[in-house]
Amino acid sequence: MITVVDRGFSGADNLAYLRRAGGHYIAGMRMRDGNPPVEAALSRQGRYQQVRDNLRVKEVRLKSTDQRFVICHNPGQAQRDEASRDEAIARIEAELERIKAQRERDRARQLSDKARGKAEATHLRAECALRDHPTLGRWLRQRPNGRLTIDRAKVSFPRFLGGF
Repeated sequence: MITVVDRGFSGADNLAYLRRAGGHYIAGMRMRDGNPPVEAALSRQGRYQQVRDNLRVKEVRLKSTDQRFVICHNPGQAQRDEASRDEAIARIEAELERIKAQRERDRARQLSDKARGKAEATHLRAECALRDHPTLGRWLRQRPNGRLTIDRAKVSFPRFLGGF
């Protein structure tokens, strides 16, 4: 019997449970979730085999865990993802620049303490909204001073897949 599970069930505990019973499984896994076997499989070099015009696959066997990974790559989807990512980064950069410019304008203005506090609260709300945004927030990192910056490591991570 072979059990097929999606990425919601592919945690280490669940897969260990499936192995304990002597069963075999096929598990869909997220590439960017920090799972050590997935990262080891992705870091292994090898040639992709063209399956279709929009699908390349390669097989990676990890001797350390006795696991076999089939890594799928869709070049068209990778290009769409990159364009979407670039669009999101441009949007974030524009919003961060807008917040910074407004903060500088408010600092230069003669404001009462109450008005200055309200202006700073407005800037903080804008930064929090950006940080908590469901699609844009994943590309941001909060610095120790509370300001937001683009996390370039997260932005560039998926780009390495095309080079295998």
